[in-house]
Amino acid sequence: RLVTIGAVLLGLGAGAVAVLGPLVLGVIDYHVSDDLRNQIIGGDIAGLALDAPTCIAAGLLTWRHHPVGRALVLGPAFYAMYMYTQLAVGGDTARYDGNSTRFVPLFVTLFVLAGSIVYGVIQSSARGGLRVHAGRITRAFGWFAIVVALFLAGGLHAPGLADAWRANPVG
Repeated sequence: RLVTIGAVLLGLGAGAVAVLGPLVLGVIDYHVSDDLRNQIIGGDIAGLALDAPTCIAAGLLTWRHHPVGRALVLGPAFYAMYMYTQLAVGGDTARYDGNSTRFVPLFVTLFVLAGSIVYGVIQSSARGGLRVHAGRITRAFGWFAIVVALFLAGGLHAPGLADAWRANPVG
């Protein structure tokens, strides 16, 4: 049932981000160039036309215990993990105006929800008799999450933080 609820919530969240973004309402103003804004609009189209409905359909199928639902939700969940990582950490706040940093908690929530769905599908598939290597996949997924977190903390944010702590910051 958690995969069911998560899939529907992810679909609603994907739809909300697409509607709030530059495609429809423009409430989320990303710190990016016009070219990247166009790419984000393309992502919003994919999120609204493909990701959101597929997540909701997968949620309804899993609610009815249809085995296709679990497999169907994996694509949108992986897409969401990629997309919301890009939206959360992408952009150049020093160079471009925008307000997308206010929506980072939403992007992180959708990323965690998508990751939880992937984990839940793997675990439920292993319990349901499908002989996947759930342990290996779970460990690989965990290591991937750790590497991403270390990259974000160490590679992306640590240099700027160290510079900000200097007596005379350069950046």
